[in-house]
Parts: sequence; C-alpha cells; structure tokens
Amino acid sequence: MNERQIEDILQNIFLQRTGIDFMKNNDKKDEVLWGQNLNIPVRNLVCVIIDVQNNIEIKFTDDDVDMKKIITYNGLLRNIIEKTKIV
Repeated sequence: MNERQIEDILQNIFLQRTGIDFMKNNDKKDEVLWGQNLNIPVRNLVCVIIDVQNNIEIKFTDDDVDMKKIITYNGLLRNIIEKTKIV
C-alpha cells in the first residue's frame, strides 16, 4: 500500500467518523484534532484509530497512539505511514 492510498483511506475514515473532509480542508490538517477549531471528541478519534487498524491492517501500540504524535491529522498520517513501513 502506498502513501497516497493510506491518505485516501484516512481521509475517508475521518469524513465518515467526523464529517470533516480533509481533502477539501487542507488547511485544517495541522490543527489540533480535539482543539477549539476542529473540536473532535476523543471517543471519535478512538473510532478513527480502530478503523485505521481494520482498513490498513496494522496494529497500534500505546507508544504509537501517543497524543503528541497524533495531535493533528498530518501527525496521525505520518504515524500510520511509519508503521506501515515497519511491517
């Protein structure tokens, strides 16, 4: 799976789980996901992580889901791409 396919899957998951289309809102990719502007509930982010694991067939560890690493869409995307290169 290449990086573009991974991003397409992630964008689709976010659109389904949060209603945010990061493809159309590229400027929001570096905003804090649960911050004042995006205000995504943490429980929705947990669902995003579960969906990513199921769709990309990777397994996150507690270290992978460090809130400092996945604070933004781009941070989560980088984390996923790194994880797929390890597998």
